Amino acid sequence: MVAIGCRPESVSVAGNLKFDVRAADEAEATQMLKTAASGLRIIVAGSTLEGEEAALLEAWPRLLEADPKLALVLAPRHPERFGAAAALLQASGIAWVKRSTWLADRGNPPHPVEPGEVVLLDTIGELASVYSLATVAFVGGSLVPAGGHNPLEPAQFGVPVVMGPNYANFRAITEDLLAENAISIARKNELAGVLKGLILDPTAAEGMGERARQVFEQQAGATQRCVDAVKELLSAELAVERSS
Repeated sequence: MVAIGCRPESVSVAGNLKFDVRAADEAEATQMLKTAASGLRIIVAGSTLEGEEAALLEAWPRLLEADPKLALVLAPRHPERFGAAAALLQASGIAWVKRSTWLADRGNPPHPVEPGEVVLLDTIGELASVYSLATVAFVGGSLVPAGGHNPLEPAQFGVPVVMGPNYANFRAITEDLLAENAISIARKNELAGVLKGLILDPTAAEGMGERARQVFEQQAGATQRCVDAVKELLSAELAVERSS
């Protein structure tokens, strides 16, 4: 704004509104997973794009070597890709279940998620809440050149976050997290090793997650600052109108 001619004294920075976004009420999928996956540690892979599901499934056997009592929640970014993700899972030979199957059988408790099983989150609007259950989260759109998605969604719950190197869409946020050692960046060939390291070292994972939560909370407040600034401008304008 200053570069295009605004007076510096008239420009203020309120912060990033994304630090004020909170998960809505606990989703039904979260409630069901608490029961169905009780006793398991959950990796949540959210907003994945084509190529990322395959990389995660390729890494899955190595992660189960680290902890056989893992489950994976896989949440493709776009609903039109639910079918492709299901076909990939079916061809993999890995045990899996669709979240939508639980919807069809509403009224009955979901069948327990078995160790090593993958839950395909083929519903809309539940991922932000499901992140709260994660032992580790992978945020997609980042192993492929798509700019990445929002790492604050899991960070707000104190969950350690792993992303790929393509995070241009959330560069400032990711760099804030990196500055506090509150996120791990992994290329596709490094993904299994980075996730496995966090699974094998719960203390390090917990510390990373807690630092991520602190970054999230420390930078909150931009919304209120924007509202206060707008109210101040409106009050000044109203005072001018009254005096004239």
